[in-house]
Amino acid sequence: MPTLDDVQFMREFNNLTSLQHVNIVRLVGYCHETRPECAEYEGRTVVADRIHRALCFDYAHNGSLHDHISDEFNGRDWRTRYGIIKGICNGLKYLHQDLNSPIYHLDLKPANVLLDKNMLPKIADFGLSRLFGEEQTKITNTSFGTRGYLPPEYIEQKVISNKFDIYSLGVVIIKVMAGPEGHSKCATMSSKEFVELVQGNWRARLEAPPIHEPGLEAYCVQVKTCIEIALKCVQADRRKRPSINDIIDKMNQTENMIRLWSLNVYSKRPYFAPDISGLTRFEYNDLAVMTDGFSKHLGLGAFGMVYKGSYKDLNGYQQVAVKEIKNTTEGEVHDFIAELQRIGRMRLHTNLIELKGWCCRRNTWNLVDFISCCRQQRVQFFLVFEFVPNANLEDHLHDRKKILPWQKRYQIIKGIGSALHHLHHQCNRAVLHGDIKPSSVLLDFDFNAKLGVGLSRTASKNNRILVATDTGTEGNMDPRKSDIYSFGIVLLEIACTGKSREQVWELYREEPEVMEYAADRRLGGIFDKSQMKRVIVLGLRCSHPNGRHRPFMSDAMKFLEDGIELPPILEIEEQRDSRFLGIYSAEFSHIVIDVEHVEDGIELHTILEIEEQEGSRFLGIESANFSNINTAIDPEEAIVGIGGSSSWLKGVRWR
Repeated sequence: MPTLDDVQFMREFNNLTSLQHVNIVRLVGYCHETRPECAEYEGRTVVADRIHRALCFDYAHNGSLHDHISDEFNGRDWRTRYGIIKGICNGLKYLHQDLNSPIYHLDLKPANVLLDKNMLPKIADFGLSRLFGEEQTKITNTSFGTRGYLPPEYIEQKVISNKFDIYSLGVVIIKVMAGPEGHSKCATMSSKEFVELVQGNWRARLEAPPIHEPGLEAYCVQVKTCIEIALKCVQADRRKRPSINDIIDKMNQTENMIRLWSLNVYSKRPYFAPDISGLTRFEYNDLAVMTDGFSKHLGLGAFGMVYKGSYKDLNGYQQVAVKEIKNTTEGEVHDFIAELQRIGRMRLHTNLIELKGWCCRRNTWNLVDFISCCRQQRVQFFLVFEFVPNANLEDHLHDRKKILPWQKRYQIIKGIGSALHHLHHQCNRAVLHGDIKPSSVLLDFDFNAKLGVGLSRTASKNNRILVATDTGTEGNMDPRKSDIYSFGIVLLEIACTGKSREQVWELYREEPEVMEYAADRRLGGIFDKSQMKRVIVLGLRCSHPNGRHRPFMSDAMKFLEDGIELPPILEIEEQRDSRFLGIYSAEFSHIVIDVEHVEDGIELHTILEIEEQEGSRFLGIESANFSNINTAIDPEEAIVGIGGSSSWLKGVRWR
């Protein structure tokens, strides 16, 4: 009757004779014979059969993997360790996927992985392995494997499946990457913390002299991918563990990334360098490395997906947001080019998100060539911005657990205003943002507002927006007033969260001195009343339905910060017999009116002086008589009412 040793020997022999793979130990011979020998037994000399069994394998010059396990800072370098991990995976794939009947090893551990003279791994010791046909899962009463490498479903329920070896593989990878204590460390911290620890340790070793891998970021991505694979392999629920095919696919992606990096011109230089446009020009392969193969999604923008990434430049490691721009029309190509040329010349501002660089998925260095290729065919674009870590204003305003205090809200308001003032008044040509809303206002850790310039537009003073007036006729409006309207709505949302403009106006009109009625009730009345009033008044004025009555950002900031009154609203209705040449998008910052006399209870006035506000276009008035003039500081409330037939324009001071 064969003993258990005989059964195991024959099983391993039969398994090995059918296996041919570079990562499976190669059987070169065997011995199985019985010899009679004399032996002492209970005080007597007896003749007994001694069984001699041996399997002969290729010599493993470097012993077993167990002898080479060490932490990240000692022992074998990363390339060697990665080669070992990949080789074990390839061997396991052969056993699980490439045979007619899959073989489950059931005792995968470092001691059962041999290393040849080139450190190529060979999976060995198939004494406990089993052949599986169509049935992929079994329950057994037989004991298998080694403690520490056994999956929980086997320990608790004696379940064997193809995920048994996957669990063991995960433990092996962790030990190869993080040393003999790696698996126990993993149990004491979150997955995220463990990944960051292992990747950080390997980064420190890879960038330390004399090693300093030129493709440091690519290798760090590979480290992160491998440790994440390992953690997925050791999940308690076997259904959540990846298949061996999934594992190898992920590893192949990192190898392709490194291969592309080695072909990239940047592999010859340790840092990204600015190009002729004034911005850093990134290669597509660089972005793939920076974003872990475009796997770190921050969200979906108006023009495409936004990814989180990081890279190293002369100032150290930089976190960035990579915005994909999918062009579908020739016009969008031109928009992108104009954006690059304009932003490259724009001065930095503390409340604007810095554009660090750009990418065209095409192998060209010269910006002129790039523009040419854009005009000829569709290409893939990316913009690389600084990463702003503290979510957006909308998230903080509507956070039910934590109320954003007024001090921070007012700081954010001033930041948004400062950014818009810079875009509208301090650039060589006015820049229109075009998308001011709470979700577009990002916040850093100090709650400083950051506006992204996105695909904004430039505007000249001759650029006007055609609008419909209250009388149904068409008029023209300065395009900046569109941004100012959005700014006003955002101000009201910050100060009076949850209330519409109409609700705020009604509450403010009824009780202009009692801010609690209009202000966000969650603030509990804890705010500076003068600041709150200025913000609400400015929000109402900026969001006035008539664009001509909205202030420019220069006046808005003076009112917000110093309380300097906003320019009054001026409405002029001319008499039928007057000669009125026209006011074209005019707003006035100064008007002098002389009271002549009172007739039938109505004050009759003469306009002595009008000073036009900066940015408006006043075509002229000649000998005009006006029957009605209204000026107002508040958007809906007339401060001065003037009527009569003898009013006369005496003079105009031009600015």
